[in-house]
Amino acid sequence: MNDRARMPGLLVLVVLGCLMISALRDPWVPVATERESEVLVQAFGKGHAERLALRASQWHQDLIEDTGIRRWCREVLTGTPQARARSGEFAHGPWAEGINGVERRFDQVFEHVQLVFRRLSVLVFCLPALLPFVLACLIDGWVRRRIRQTGFAYASPLVHRLALWVIRMASLLLLLVLLWPAVVPIGIAPGVLVVIALTMGIALTHTQKKL
Repeated sequence: MNDRARMPGLLVLVVLGCLMISALRDPWVPVATERESEVLVQAFGKGHAERLALRASQWHQDLIEDTGIRRWCREVLTGTPQARARSGEFAHGPWAEGINGVERRFDQVFEHVQLVFRRLSVLVFCLPALLPFVLACLIDGWVRRRIRQTGFAYASPLVHRLALWVIRMASLLLLLVLLWPAVVPIGIAPGVLVVIALTMGIALTHTQKKL
């Protein structure tokens, strides 16, 4: 599937995600952030938890606020403040309540983006511990493949295809874990990475030799 064919699917996912977020009650982002922060303090200590939150806030500031993405999206949805102020229909008319509701949901979506950055910072924090395990799985898969080739053992294409399918599904699950609009246990994302690493080793073991 080429990039042009992927774009409609990605746009649909983004729209569905925004609709799912907008359907939730207003205070869910602060509640989810507070609960996940408590879990971070219990798991890593207060100092590490504060540094992870600071890193996520910095990413949000650099990538969303400073680049103008949030301001541009707000103006596309509700118009510029100057344009709305000049229009009595939008400033004080029947559309005002609807526009204010859209703005509240808009703020909720970008609060959720900051929560996603926090989850991503936790995953990045765990990477130094996970990378040796990933490398070990890849090396083990490569060594097993060489041993099987030396002994003329059969490399199963079915196992190889099944492993690739599991990798794709686990990658999708990892994305959903990062974007899920509710409280997510912090151990799920690293656990999914472990599953991906193990499956990559299996896929490498059963990679057929090209003639």
